[in-house]
Amino acid sequence: MNNINYINGKQYPYGFRDYLRKVAFNLQDSYGCFKDTPRCDVWTRVDPDSWLSLFNEGVSPFDAVKSNQEE
Repeated sequence: MNNINYINGKQYPYGFRDYLRKVAFNLQDSYGCFKDTPRCDVWTRVDPDSWLSLFNEGVSPFDAVKSNQEE
């Protein structure tokens, strides 16, 4: 059985994998990132550590992407 709290061999908080998927889908849909990657695998192209602090602060995935694109 696959433990959903582990990504690339590192443990993350519960719910973070779904958060990362929403971030990746938003990047792909709204900003055209990862065009060559199938939708089911797009979340694996996103660096988990760069989004962890926003997840811990409670920022929604859509607001996190929007704030990251403005920088």
